[in-house]
Amino acid sequence: MTLPIQHPHRLARRFAQVALTAAVMTVGLNGPAQAQTAASAPAATPAGAPIFMTFLDDGISLDRVRELARPLVSPAQVQALREAGVSISVLPFSFKSGDCYIEVGTAVAPKPDRMQRISYANSWQVAERRPQETPAATCERAFVAALKTLADERNGYFSPDELKIAFDRTSDSAKPRFAPQRREKGVLNHMTQGLSDSGKQAIADTLSDRWTTVLDHRKFSVYAYLRDTKTIEGHPYCLMLTGITAYSPDGKNAYVPPNLKAQYRVPKAGEGSCVGGVFSDAMTLLRDGYEKDLPDLYKYGTEAGQTYPKLEDLQKAVAKFDADQAAKVKREAQRDAQRPAQRPVVQSTTTSRNVLRCRNDCVNGNCLRTFEDGRQERWQAPRRYNPMTSNWDWDTTTNACGG
Repeated sequence: MTLPIQHPHRLARRFAQVALTAAVMTVGLNGPAQAQTAASAPAATPAGAPIFMTFLDDGISLDRVRELARPLVSPAQVQALREAGVSISVLPFSFKSGDCYIEVGTAVAPKPDRMQRISYANSWQVAERRPQETPAATCERAFVAALKTLADERNGYFSPDELKIAFDRTSDSAKPRFAPQRREKGVLNHMTQGLSDSGKQAIADTLSDRWTTVLDHRKFSVYAYLRDTKTIEGHPYCLMLTGITAYSPDGKNAYVPPNLKAQYRVPKAGEGSCVGGVFSDAMTLLRDGYEKDLPDLYKYGTEAGQTYPKLEDLQKAVAKFDADQAAKVKREAQRDAQRPAQRPVVQSTTTSRNVLRCRNDCVNGNCLRTFEDGRQERWQAPRRYNPMTSNWDWDTTTNACGG
């Protein structure tokens, strides 16, 4: 089913001396990494830039981040950041493999027990763990490489004009405004980066009714960031960051999801592109488990000036949807069991085998197959990632006749 899209632009909390709130992450090599709840306080010494960490990670400490940043951010840039009221945000993910992802950006530091808004400008790097290297050392290399790009004066990210935009986009509004709109069936909103139009459509196709039936697109959004590039060491990798966030007011970036998850994969030799795998795994995980993230979203990431359904009402709606779907599957299985078996059309060939022949009429992925005996079946073609075009295409040929 093709859905329309609207385009808007282990909870265990621990505290650090300099932190407002922090997070413990559970991370897998090729499985999901999950950081749960909020951000550390911005810190600035007389010679250092204001910095905060979106999540605290065992791979790198805030004190070490400040120390590493000191020679990379010039005094003029420090002053510009302070005058603009903008900080350097640091988002870390360290994986069981030892590899480490670091994203740095420009954003207003969050209020206590609130998430930061998505950075205006951001730079990211993945460092692969070297033999005998500590996890902290790996993350430090990734952080330095990412911050060098962000602070490079040729890029202008710390210029007054850019920092003003960063402040406007990532600060909270005293009077948030939400454009009036009607709720439409089958619609979802998303905040994406690194995805083509077909990739964005694949979000809707994957999340489908389990998302849109329960979640009002005027209040909730999908967060989906794809990183498909090379590590510092020059090896390709794929990373998919996903979560559920609140629909943001006009002119403001959405909040980073309190339960941000990461799917990370390094392709093996001869494996080809890893994009399809991390995308499918990440979106399926989000579709099948977003309701577990709603309590933290309501606690740390909802928007002032917006009304929301009661949390328990959403949880009941998810449970009802799942129960209805299970009942539907059971009815269809019972109906199929009672239906007389259809004899397949036999085509004489040099080998002895049964061959199903049919004609398919498809509109996007919605297909109607007609067999030689006149029997018809409706079916939904899956999407398959095409590494040659970097697009998600409808696969209307594989298993076209259901054989």
